[in-house]
Amino acid sequence: THYPHIASVPDEPDEEDEDLRIAPRYNELVLEVARQTARTVAAWQCLGAVHGMLNTDNVSILGLTLDHGSFAFCDHFDPRFAGRSDNQ
Repeated sequence: THYPHIASVPDEPDEEDEDLRIAPRYNELVLEVARQTARTVAAWQCLGAVHGMLNTDNVSILGLTLDHGSFAFCDHFDPRFAGRSDNQ
């Protein structure tokens, strides 16, 4: 289990529908995936990586990048820098 703490998120005790009773766990899963993805993007940016298409089909639910094509590194800040040639 990659996010073991989610199993300990309590059910919604007053909810009669079983699927909705466990909704707080789904909510925590979505938030955890968003946190992990944000950490991954921040780590890449700290290295100066500029990914041309870092979107949902290029990251996993674990927050890992899957597609390493179409990226470049920006050694120094340049507002005109384009990581992809078709963005220029």
